[in-house]
Amino acid sequence: DLKEGALVRRMEGHTGTVLSVCELPDGNSLSGSFDKTIKKWDAITGECVGTLKGHSGGVLSVDANSGIICSGSADGTVRIWDATAE
Repeated sequence: DLKEGALVRRMEGHTGTVLSVCELPDGNSLSGSFDKTIKKWDAITGECVGTLKGHSGGVLSVDANSGIICSGSADGTVRIWDATAE
C-alpha cells in the first residue's frame, strides 16, 4: 500500500524484462515484456490467467479499452487483440 510502502502483490511469469503494465476495468492487469508476450494477471491471486503471443520483438507498450487490447512492439507493429476472447 502507498501509505506504508508495503508490497501488496508480486506477479511473476515473464521470461524477459517487463516494459509496460496497465490496469483493466475489472481490476486485473496486463503486462508487456521483452519476452514478446502480453500476460493477463488476476489481481486477487496474482496468477497469470492468459498469455497473448504474436509479436516477433519485445512488447514495449500495452493498453486496453472497450474490449480491445493494443500492443506496440520492437518488431515495428501495433497489434489489436480481442480482450473478450477466451
